[in-house]
Amino acid sequence: MCGILGCNFISKNFSHALKLLNNRGPDYNASLNIENIQFGHTRLSIIDLDEEANQPMVFDDILIVFNGEIYNYKQLIIDENLICKTKSDTEVLIRLYQKYGIDFLNKLNGMFSFVIYDIKEKKYFCARDRYGKKPFFYYYKNNKFIFSSSLKSIIKILGSTPKMNKVALSQYMQYFVSLGENTFYNDIKKLEASSYIVFDQKDFFIK
Repeated sequence: MCGILGCNFISKNFSHALKLLNNRGPDYNASLNIENIQFGHTRLSIIDLDEEANQPMVFDDILIVFNGEIYNYKQLIIDENLICKTKSDTEVLIRLYQKYGIDFLNKLNGMFSFVIYDIKEKKYFCARDRYGKKPFFYYYKNNKFIFSSSLKSIIKILGSTPKMNKVALSQYMQYFVSLGENTFYNDIKKLEASSYIVFDQKDFFIK
């Protein structure tokens, strides 16, 4: 279990928001600022214990923050002839993106939520596994984009608590869970299982 966090602007609350994810990744945490875009990660070391597997990870102008585990990553390295510098499943996602763009999700066997940021293209690619085992929340309004493994971290970056989402509350009262993309807060949504987001400052779409 790890924590991911990011926003497409500079937030004075970013460090505090990242600390709120320490329970998800107590082994290491780090943040990175690229052209006034912020990324953060808290790590629980499972597969590769080496420091070279720390995140945010950047190779060849591709950045990733990743929460989860890719069960078939070793086989993917062989099948796809991937050249990796680390022993981590995180780098495998970068190499697959370099090879296929966003069209590689069906090759993955695992549980995950991740954000790949293409530095040259200035494009986000965010995805969640088919069963939704790993959380992914996001805020997108007035061209401000925030993502995180935790609602609390998004609220911290926003600087105030959004109004209650009455639809989500009604759903919870009936089904003991909020449905679809709804969370308990207006304008903060969850990426549904088996879905992805592409965002490049001009276009924002979910599929």
